[in-house]
Order: sequence, then C-alpha cells, then structure tokens
Amino acid sequence: MFLLSIILGKILLFFMSIIGRGSVFPGFFAAKICPDFIKRIKVNSKVIAVTGSNGKTTTSEMITHILKSSGKKVSRNEKGSNQVRAVTTLLLKLTGLTGRVNHDYLVLECDERSAVHIFDILKPHIFIVTNLFRDQLTRNGHPEFILDCIKNAVNKLDKDSILILNGDDPYTVTLGEMVQKATYFGIGSDISLSNDGVYDDGAYCPKCKSKMEYSYRVVAHLGGFSCTSCSLTRPGSYEIVSIEGYQRVVFSDGLITTFSDIGLINLYNSLAAITLTRELGIKTNDSVKYLEKFFPSGKNSLSLKFGHRNVFLLLSKHENSVSYNYSLLTVAHNDVPCTVVIIVDSISRKYSTNDTSWIWDVDFGLLAGTKVKHIVVAGQFANELVMRLSLTPVEMSKVLCITDLSNIAYALNDTNGAIYAITCFADKKKLVKVLNRGPYGN
Repeated sequence: MFLLSIILGKILLFFMSIIGRGSVFPGFFAAKICPDFIKRIKVNSKVIAVTGSNGKTTTSEMITHILKSSGKKVSRNEKGSNQVRAVTTLLLKLTGLTGRVNHDYLVLECDERSAVHIFDILKPHIFIVTNLFRDQLTRNGHPEFILDCIKNAVNKLDKDSILILNGDDPYTVTLGEMVQKATYFGIGSDISLSNDGVYDDGAYCPKCKSKMEYSYRVVAHLGGFSCTSCSLTRPGSYEIVSIEGYQRVVFSDGLITTFSDIGLINLYNSLAAITLTRELGIKTNDSVKYLEKFFPSGKNSLSLKFGHRNVFLLLSKHENSVSYNYSLLTVAHNDVPCTVVIIVDSISRKYSTNDTSWIWDVDFGLLAGTKVKHIVVAGQFANELVMRLSLTPVEMSKVLCITDLSNIAYALNDTNGAIYAITCFADKKKLVKVLNRGPYGN
C-alpha cells in the first residue's frame, strides 16, 4: 500500500499542479491510502523549521536562497502552506518510489500552532522563531498562548537541536532556557525606528509577570528589555548596529551591505537567515552577498502606476496590528504629499471571519501628518475603518469611504500626490486589477 500511495499521490499532485493547486490535498490522499505513509518515509536531510507571527515565509525564502546559492540541494513548503497536511504533501513530492528524501536541507515554514504537530512528523535540527505578536486574535488569542504552543513544540525537539531566536523579543528569548544551545539575532540600541503602538504587550515579563524595563524599543515590545525581578534580559546577539533608509546596513561584526527595498520586518528576516547560515558554517560575507540579490516572491512592497502617479503597494497582514504599523510607519516617514488607500475587504484567506477588533490595535494616528492629503478607505469593512479613524488625530475631512472596490479609481481621480495602498495578500489582486484600469476605470 505504501508504494501505491506514492504513485497515486504523485499522479494527483501532477494534475492538481496544472491547475495551480495541490499544496495540501495530495498528501492527505496518500495518507488515507496508507495510514503510516509518513512514518515509512526516510528523510536523509537536515531539517530547518521556521515559525513566528511575522516574517516566517520571507525568512524561509531567504534561507532557501542562501543555501541554494551555496550549491546545496534544498526544498521548502511554498505558497504559505505551513500546516501538517502541507508538510505531508511536500514529502510526497520529494520522495522517490523507494520512500527516501535525499536533499541536503528541508526548510519548513510552520504555523505557530501547527509546529507541535509537524514535529511529530519531522524533528528539526534547527528551529527559528522570528517573533511573537498579536496575530489572528479570533484563532490565536494573546501572544502568551502562542508562546505556550511553541514551548510544547520545543519540548519535542531532540536534545542536540539548536534554537535561533529573536533576541529583541522577550517572548522568544524565554524559549532559549529550554535547550542546550540557543543563538540570538537583533537590532542594536543606536537604532530608533518606531513608537510603541496603541498597546504594550511588553509591559510585563512573560516569565515571572513582573514589570519590564526597556532601554530602547525597535517596534512594539522588541528592544532592549530587562525584567525588574527575574533574570530575563536581552541576550547578546548577532545584530544590525546601523541602518540608512532600511537599505544600507551595518552589522555588529563590521560588515556593511546594501539591500534592495528591505523594509523593517525584512531587516529581522535577513538577520534570522544570516544567523542560521552562520550556524551552518556559511561565511557571513557570502550570505550577505546572496541576499543582496534576493527578492521575496510575495514582495511586501510593490510599485506600479495609476495614470502618471506612482503607487506603492504595502502588503500587510490583516489581523496583525504590528504588520499594519510597519506599513503606516513607511507612510509616516514619507516626505512628499501623498494619498493613502486602505482596503479591508477579505479579512483572511485561510478561514471565514468578520471580526474587525484587530483594527483597534492599529496605530492609525500615524496618518495624521500633514503630508497625507487624502485617505481612501475601501472594501466591505470600510465603515469600520472610518469609525476607527474618527478616534485618532486624523482630520476626517481627508477621509473618503468606498464600499465598492470598483469605485476606487474614480475616488483617486479627485486626489493628488503619490499613492500608498495598504492591504493584505487576499485583497492584493482586487486592488491591482482596479488600479491597472487607470483613472476613471479606463
């Protein structure tokens, strides 16, 4: 039955890939035919797992890019398919008829709550946790709940497994005490990038619940933290000590490079990838050289045209206030007159929800600057956005509410300046389709 499950599963995988599907179901189908399908596959590869609230997809892509550029045979679970069935399908894709996977490395992006189940299938040699923020509150609740989920996953690791952790995040740093070896990355104290936001999940120690002190903050609760009662403090790390425009970067070992359109979150992503490859013995100079030529497949920012005007598409993660704040900070640091478009039409591409409570955690007051001339809110939840903006310093005379996305082009015709469009991956295609029609929808 094992051989039959591989053959039929691969046939199904082939036909589903033709129609652009097949990241989940073929593995599920193979496991139905042969219930112990997973256990019978022999993985002769070093497994690297990546999880976290923000950045796990791009970090996985960066790691894969560096390893492939170094001449290694590498595969990863693509298209954001990061739960158990997707990993099963990946193994089906990679295995031969003998049931063996012989790649040098497997890079697994893992959903935060699914990691504990994925590790029943494959135990990673190295486990990276990028950060823990408020994300998908209706599903995940508070970051401390997700921290407990990841702790359960860490408990399933072999004793010689290595953790690579965001040293600026007090939640992820607590994981380092659970293993024999943990390595950290971070951004140095000479860099001040953002405000604290509208809430403070870093006010109290996740370990002992005492008051936390910060010498500096990078974003939200990431920064130079120290508990007033217990031993939890920012550890030494491989870090960025200087940046210019999020592009020219100076590392703590003196290395200087220039990234293309890197952005704040990708500074952390690149640090995670470089720290991992340093652990694998790849020279930092080489990793940085490879990353200079790296472009994320999803591109969290994208430039296009609307008539003669420049449009900067800032993809943000709905239900994730820190992701939105990254985009709003980009707009706030803009030094030319602009129009901002915010679309909340589909909250999630993975499950059905109409919950908009997360928008109250987003610091929309960052749009109160004088350079923001117009704000167009659009989508089926546009009215909720208007309500949220009304309780910020933003001048409501600047705000235009559009519930029908097809009318965005008409609304933009009455605005001026560069256009910053903020929305999620699920709504990206809808927006690009409208903008490509040009002014007046033509």
